[in-house]
Amino acid sequence: MVRTLFATWFLAAAVASASPLPAGTYKLHDNWTGGSYSTGLLLDHLFNNTNSYTFSFDAPGADARLEYSGSTIRIFGTVYGGMDWGTGFAPANWPESYLGFYTIDFRYNVGVSPVAGDVGGFQDVQVQGSYQNFGSISGPGGTRYLTDQANGQNLALRFGDGANGGTITGFGWLAYCASGNDCNNPVHIDFQDWNFTAEAVPEPDSAVLIVTALAGLGLLRRRNMI
Repeated sequence: MVRTLFATWFLAAAVASASPLPAGTYKLHDNWTGGSYSTGLLLDHLFNNTNSYTFSFDAPGADARLEYSGSTIRIFGTVYGGMDWGTGFAPANWPESYLGFYTIDFRYNVGVSPVAGDVGGFQDVQVQGSYQNFGSISGPGGTRYLTDQANGQNLALRFGDGANGGTITGFGWLAYCASGNDCNNPVHIDFQDWNFTAEAVPEPDSAVLIVTALAGLGLLRRRNMI
């Protein structure tokens, strides 16, 4: 009886336990949808005004990525956005629209850890605490420096497939720094949020890398023989 109960518990635990979230590069997509547009990053009052600015990871020409090393997270790449009118972006010639392509680069080097008790397909990772990690967004409106901002549960970012397994998503909160060298009094007003989905970017196949290297050596030899 004891052996049977232990075996049942062991199998249940094995099924319920989550695998570590794979380290690697992920391509990011919008997870907010509204009207005729979607977005993966919302930054209210971005340029010291009362306007909302949203940024799409899926617009033509955009390419946002996330790199997870197992202990650090970097969100970076090119996004497209500007002033949010609720049904889309304000025209480029509208005052303070600042519509165009932006470069984002945010690094979570502190506080990255697995989510305890997660029993989804992968074990989610999280960042806890505020004002420990930093980044920036640069584009037509200028450059604004950012830091992480935890919510009431001390959570600044969560990345993974959730408690039940499924689509990989990321969400978190940010605040503004006065400059790249001054983040002593961060400002968080209304909404400054990440909200995206992600798909793993396959690593190059080792066989393909070997064939490519051999082809390069062959070309080099032919050049030397000429």
